Amino acid sequence: MASENLGAYPGLLAAAALMIDYILTVAVGISAGSGSLVSALPNLLPHTLLLCLAILVLITLINLRGIREAGIIFMIPTYIFIVSLLSALGFGVIKAIAAGGHPIPVEMPPPPAVHAGLRW
Repeated sequence: MASENLGAYPGLLAAAALMIDYILTVAVGISAGSGSLVSALPNLLPHTLLLCLAILVLITLINLRGIREAGIIFMIPTYIFIVSLLSALGFGVIKAIAAGGHPIPVEMPPPPAVHAGLRW
């Protein structure tokens, strides 16, 4: 469409920009996902690159099945994420209301440090 409206070179530039955008989106998503997985399971830290490549191969195979099938497959983790996020928010609101607006800390904060001879 851009080639018809703007010419061949702007159309190629738009296509290159879309390809770079898609590649960077996938790269950032995979690195963020594997980073959060490694932070939850620190034993996977030495295998971070292999984990990223495995996720990339999995996403590639899913996308090769077609738009409809890929959409259905990617819909499941998206809905799980949305439900878990709303559940966590709801649980936090309920705990805040039950505590009278003053949630109880999981761990008591440390006492304030006293610096001898220092004035702030």
